[in-house]
Amino acid sequence: MLRCEQICRRFQGPGGTLTALDQISFAADRGDFVVIQGPSGSGKTTLLLTLGGLLRPDHGVVRVDGQDLYALPQAARCRFRAQTLGFVFQLFHLVPYLSVLDNVLAGLPGSVDGAARRRAADLLEELGLAARSAHRPSALSAGERQRTALARALVKKPAIILADEPTGNLDPDNASAVFRRLDAFRREGGVVVAVTHGHDADPHATHTLRLQQGRLAELLPVP
Repeated sequence: MLRCEQICRRFQGPGGTLTALDQISFAADRGDFVVIQGPSGSGKTTLLLTLGGLLRPDHGVVRVDGQDLYALPQAARCRFRAQTLGFVFQLFHLVPYLSVLDNVLAGLPGSVDGAARRRAADLLEELGLAARSAHRPSALSAGERQRTALARALVKKPAIILADEPTGNLDPDNASAVFRRLDAFRREGGVVVAVTHGHDADPHATHTLRLQQGRLAELLPVP
C-alpha cells in the first residue's frame, strides 16, 4: 500500500546543507500501524510530509497503492492526495468560522451529498461530539478539537491516515481515545503512520520506526 524507497531530503541553512532524510526505505501494508519515533530534529515530520505528497524529496520514490506520488503533475497529485490520504495534525488546523460538522465535511474532496452528511454525523456520534456539531472550534476543548480533526480525516474513507503528534496537546484519556479510533481504522484495513514523542501509540503499533539525524536507526515489527 505505502512504499518509501531511498528517500533523501536536504535543506540549505545558514551553516550549509542540512540532510533531513538520508536514504529512508520502508513499507506499510493494509492493517499496519507504523509509529515513527526519534528526538527533535531527527526528520520525523519531514518524512511524514514527504509520505503525504506535501514535500518533494530530492531523491527516492514514494508509492501509494502502486502510484509514484511525485511522478504525478501537481494538480493530479493534489487530487490523489485528497482522495487517498487523511491528515491529523497536533495543532488541529480547523477552520475557525465553520461549525464542527462543516469542518468534518470540509475533509471531503468532492461535493457533499446526504450520504456524506450522514457519515459525518455518525462519526461525530461515535466520537462523542454529536452535541457539539453546531459549535465552532473556539468553543471546544483541545480533546474535542482533535476528535473533530480525526473525524475530518476519516469521513472520506481514506486508504492511509498520516498523523503528526496527534495527541501532543491532549490529556491521557483523550490521547487514548484518539489512538483507539486510529487503531480501529487500521483494523478495518487502513494504514496509519503516526509521529509521536511519547508512548501512547505503542499498544497499537504493528511496527516502530526510529529515526536518528535523518537516518533510519531501527525498524521493528511489534510482536
